[in-house]
Amino acid sequence: MKTVYHLEANGKTNTGEYVNKVLEASKLHFTHDIEIKVFTSNQSFYSSQSVLPLFREYGTASNNFLKLYYYFTGFLKIFLHLRKEVNSSVLHLHWLKFSVFDFFILSFIRSFTNTRLIFTVHNVLPHEHNFIDRYFYPLIYKKIDAFTFHSKSSHNRLKQELNVQVENFELIPHYGYEVGDVPVQTNENSLLFFGTIRDYKGLDVLLDACNKLPKKLKWNLNIYGKPEINLDELKAYVARNNLSDRIQWNTGWIEEEKMDEIFLSHDIVVLPYKEIDNSGLLHLAMSYGKPVIASRLGSLMDLIKDEENGILFEANNSDDLTRCISKLLKDEDLKIRLGNNARKLMETDHSIDRVGELHYQLYKKVL
Repeated sequence: MKTVYHLEANGKTNTGEYVNKVLEASKLHFTHDIEIKVFTSNQSFYSSQSVLPLFREYGTASNNFLKLYYYFTGFLKIFLHLRKEVNSSVLHLHWLKFSVFDFFILSFIRSFTNTRLIFTVHNVLPHEHNFIDRYFYPLIYKKIDAFTFHSKSSHNRLKQELNVQVENFELIPHYGYEVGDVPVQTNENSLLFFGTIRDYKGLDVLLDACNKLPKKLKWNLNIYGKPEINLDELKAYVARNNLSDRIQWNTGWIEEEKMDEIFLSHDIVVLPYKEIDNSGLLHLAMSYGKPVIASRLGSLMDLIKDEENGILFEANNSDDLTRCISKLLKDEDLKIRLGNNARKLMETDHSIDRVGELHYQLYKKVL
């Protein structure tokens, strides 16, 4: 029997949720001659029959040295596991962590096992990349047998920025989310910033834009997410500009069962990214039928048709973001139209069943 292995070291995180849904959707199309499994951590979203927890406690370890140990030994175990495979198999990569090590171990897997490599390029380079990544990621990409991209812009960026020419690839969109219709009272003119708070997410740009909104305009901003940067300077900015009564901080890990309440109780979702290739959060917000204001970057431009199913603004330009927020706050009909069109797009072109079938067809072709 041939096997498709997904590699997702974290386990029970947002990345794990993505891989698990793709894995389960793909399974629906598989026949008896192919099985699908995942290399991951001890704690994960995956069903027990699919799990090979070779990364042990990598997903929950807080000590960086322990994480390194679990990651390195986990990958070595993967190599030894694949060496035993008699039939051809696929190793589907999503996110790598240490490009120098990743390059060498993938080279060994490519050369000494009967394994084909597939890479879903969620981001051409990691969000917090360095000069080493810029050197080794092009080398890693040249070891890959087939690619999937969420958008044409990601494929183009790989060629333009890293000078990597990719011909064997498929465009497989990020899936839309199945969301509830919980009857929550929307807070009028409420803005939502959601997700892990990192520098590239552009929260500082959003706060600056909000500070420039007309004083007579009614609005409030709720910030939900676990901070991975120091928030002292941003909170000081809010206090200094007398915005504390309009802006609420809800910092910490957001439980999945609270998602309906959070998204359905807000009018507008703002994604002020400074840089990005793809955003699962954009798909989540559109699945809830929310009008989104997002930076004119990467696949966001492929997905959002300006003033048709969302609004785009120039990245890092708080003046342009102020203009877009103000426009949407003043136009209720536009908000409704954008939200309805966004949800319709997720339910059709981005259905999870379609995404699963496209992955299945790719695996059949590679195997």
